[in-house]
Amino acid sequence: RASNLDTKIAILRAQLDDLLAQRATVQEGLDAITYPVLTLPVEITSQIFNWTLAPGGAASTLTAEEKSLILGHICRLWRQIALSTPELW
Repeated sequence: RASNLDTKIAILRAQLDDLLAQRATVQEGLDAITYPVLTLPVEITSQIFNWTLAPGGAASTLTAEEKSLILGHICRLWRQIALSTPELW
């Protein structure tokens, strides 16, 4: 019985290792897609935010505060940029 359990544990560990490797591959792909956006200078990102939230834009039904809060929920960097861009408030 113990050796049977050891065999099952070994199989499960091998499956876990395989799943972790697959997850790492998927994460690398996601990082490759999203990371370039995060390398833009703060000034450029801030200007893009201003253009995106300009009156008459797609988000024109939202208040300035709501727009800024939406951008701030994307990631920590975007939150810092949104909060430090007075034109958004």
